[in-house]
Amino acid sequence: AKKRVDTYQIWTITDAGQGQQPISRGGQQYWDFAPSWSPDGKTLFFTERNAEGPVLPWIMSLPYELRDSGKSERIDLGPLPVERPQISADGVWMVFEAEGPDDNRDVFYALAQGGGQRTRITTDPGVDFDPTWRPAFSP
Repeated sequence: AKKRVDTYQIWTITDAGQGQQPISRGGQQYWDFAPSWSPDGKTLFFTERNAEGPVLPWIMSLPYELRDSGKSERIDLGPLPVERPQISADGVWMVFEAEGPDDNRDVFYALAQGGGQRTRITTDPGVDFDPTWRPAFSP
């Protein structure tokens, strides 16, 4: 994510620092941040929120092949705010930050395409944030 001209946008760049290209619709109306790639590199997931109120964030997905089209889609993961998505190695699940019924920031998981039930993982009274998946390994 990159802040340019008082807005947050998501850009891609090659490993050699060439070909800078904005790929999210972030602008004066929306801020896009906290990007995460699908394991196959075909889809970008990111957090989006209104630049001005209300600012409760949601999660978007954008197939990389459609990066020039502006055709990102909002993923239904239940009540807002939801943010900072990370996709499982098999591409089926998403872990993310959200607020539980007690207005506490916790970690949840749900199907990566959304639309299903989300499951709360943490329940302690502190703020839980920046979830990630454990890498696959062989003993």
